[in-house]
Amino acid sequence: MENYLSVISAYQALPEDMQKKFQKQTGLIPRPISTKFQRTNITVSCPGQTDYFTQTDIFKMLENSGVIDIVDFDIEGYVFDDNPKKEYKGCKAVSGVVDKLINDIKNKDIITEGQMLQTHLQVNLLQGALLAIELVKAGVVDGKGKGLIIYLNEKINGISYVLNVWSNMNGQVLIHLEGLDPNVDCIAGYGVLSE
Repeated sequence: MENYLSVISAYQALPEDMQKKFQKQTGLIPRPISTKFQRTNITVSCPGQTDYFTQTDIFKMLENSGVIDIVDFDIEGYVFDDNPKKEYKGCKAVSGVVDKLINDIKNKDIITEGQMLQTHLQVNLLQGALLAIELVKAGVVDGKGKGLIIYLNEKINGISYVLNVWSNMNGQVLIHLEGLDPNVDCIAGYGVLSE
């Protein structure tokens, strides 16, 4: 463990261009080991979109996905600060990996840990919806009480938002758009979409 931490320290001390060269040559990105997350082998990606989407289109896409049973009406109704027309003119390709929470942990601590590990991922609503569908298909939310948090890079009245995807006691999969409360505990075993 001590040798691993010295490798991390040496890597992080390198200039950014040398870090990129190391990554390209080895395919590795040395990162500190987390005591709060357990990295899974579940990865997901969605291609970039060139199509035009409204928030109503995103709501209908989730509703008709065949894997999400209940979709929060706020996905269609809320207006994000930087997107008053509620339109998405495509999006970049995005991919992520699921980190499982080892213990109950507050949102603010998830974000701090993700930033320290350089894995904290934020996406827009369209990317989050596309990824949520793929993650449900991959079985991340396949049992009662299982869930997933996708952090959004969009805000309403300056407040950050998340997509919360979970399976209720009846086995139905729900997706909910909610304001990020930094002091709310997320349940051990939940997944967090990370880089």
